[in-house]
Amino acid sequence: MVNIMIGDNHPDGEERLAQRMLKFEREMVKKGLRPRMPCDEPTAASRHAARLRADYERMGTKLRRIEAWQEILAVIRDGELVTIRTVMEELATGANKTRWITREAAASYLSQMASGGYLAALPRKGMGLPTQYVRLAKDYVPEVVQLVEV
Repeated sequence: MVNIMIGDNHPDGEERLAQRMLKFEREMVKKGLRPRMPCDEPTAASRHAARLRADYERMGTKLRRIEAWQEILAVIRDGELVTIRTVMEELATGANKTRWITREAAASYLSQMASGGYLAALPRKGMGLPTQYVRLAKDYVPEVVQLVEV
């Protein structure tokens, strides 16, 4: 006797039915007709992985800031008055040929360095004129970026 399995009697039939039911239930969740399904709730492991991803992204941002600060401070000589324009011109000929430091980011970094005590922001001489900065004697030592898994 030969056992022929057709349609839903096939071993894969239940799996296809389960996938269709799960798809239907998720559509009902999207429409707001049922609460979130327990199998779609985040687990402790997925929340931990999401936290680690966020930490890595923050670490990348911090590393980019450290590198940008070093490049900007490298083009500013002690006692020289600079503006964002002169800094961007110096960077364009050297480290920033690929334009990875945008003008807006550089302006933000200059104000951060001024608040950190590495530069002094001089008062503007008139309306619409750029802020002038002068490098102070304080040396920039980047903080150590370390990710500790908890």
